[in-house]
Amino acid sequence: MVSLLAPHGMAQLLIPTFVPVSKHRAAFDIDDNFLYSALRKTVKCAKGREILMDEVGTLSGQPFGRKIDKDEAYLRIITPLAQRSGNNRSNRLQLANAISKWETDFKTYVIRLRKPVSARDKLEYFRRFVAGIKDFQHVSAMNSMVKLVTNKRSGTGHVDDLDPDTIIELYKQHAAIVDANNKKEMVGRHGQIVNEL
Repeated sequence: MVSLLAPHGMAQLLIPTFVPVSKHRAAFDIDDNFLYSALRKTVKCAKGREILMDEVGTLSGQPFGRKIDKDEAYLRIITPLAQRSGNNRSNRLQLANAISKWETDFKTYVIRLRKPVSARDKLEYFRRFVAGIKDFQHVSAMNSMVKLVTNKRSGTGHVDDLDPDTIIELYKQHAAIVDANNKKEMVGRHGQIVNEL
């Protein structure tokens, strides 16, 4: 889309936070309306059409990019890792890198959402992301054990959930262990693989 708008001096329309100076406001509004009408003629997907219908009162095309980006970021943080990779076995995935990428995607989503996301919701999104990875089944048991030990030491006598960021940290630590074990196994099998070839 940039290649279509740039020759006409309209690339700034794709910057969601761009606001023209007052003397260029009239020209900007004309360009913005033109972008909206062009999008109405070219966008075919249901989600894109829905976003455009939200702007029918303003006929503004500029918010389209921000809203599409926000929805894509949301899909990236809730799409399960096993579904993304087509695999639920961690020996073919680098779990620590995948979690790091998820954290970056989550931060991007929060920035585009323009409001904070509760720690509970963050944990829910994260659990959806790691659902189906067999090596993470142990993290639930680790969570329960740490929770039990923590509550006994504090003397509270009741079982409270750990902070969601702490739970995500448990997943990250376990991912690093699984990745290291997978790497060690692959290095150990290197000679066997070479001999088979």
